[in-house]
Amino acid sequence: MGFLVPALHFRPKKAHFETPVSWVVRSQETFMSLQDFGVLAEIIASVAVVISLIYLALQIKQSTAQSTAAASSGVLNEFNRMQEVMLANPLIPELFGKLEDNDGLNRTEEALLEAIARRYLVHWMEIQISHDRDLVDEVVYVSFCEDVERIIRRYPRLHSEFRKILKDYSVGGTVDIMRPIMSSEPNA
Repeated sequence: MGFLVPALHFRPKKAHFETPVSWVVRSQETFMSLQDFGVLAEIIASVAVVISLIYLALQIKQSTAQSTAAASSGVLNEFNRMQEVMLANPLIPELFGKLEDNDGLNRTEEALLEAIARRYLVHWMEIQISHDRDLVDEVVYVSFCEDVERIIRRYPRLHSEFRKILKDYSVGGTVDIMRPIMSSEPNA
């Protein structure tokens, strides 16, 4: 006779981790899918791009304002420097006195007058170019245009010197700041 042995059923112990297949199945049930993560990432990237563009626009605006201020300041400083140099030379106030009284000029004064006229023209052309490139405030530009007209009205002899110099340059008729100079009369 034999022994009766109860039937033994061996069950494997449950693993402490789940297989990747069961994880994928479970993730589809409770978590976002990979496609959902992709859509979310695209939305976040789009928002980041918009924020970056807004920041860039603000930086460009600030940089432009700083450039305009620096150019305007540079133009004014150059004009002041030019005036200081002219006032430091004792011949120049005397020359302008003769120009106002419409007195005759000697050769030295004629050469000095031409140098002054060229310096004024170069400075005014620099202002015009800076204005055309939006580097100089409209207020500063208008102020210098008025300065051109004031100098021309006050010193007609200087006006004729400007016209003589500008005949050699093609820009004389096209530069806005020079219109009063190119007009036929100094009071135009």
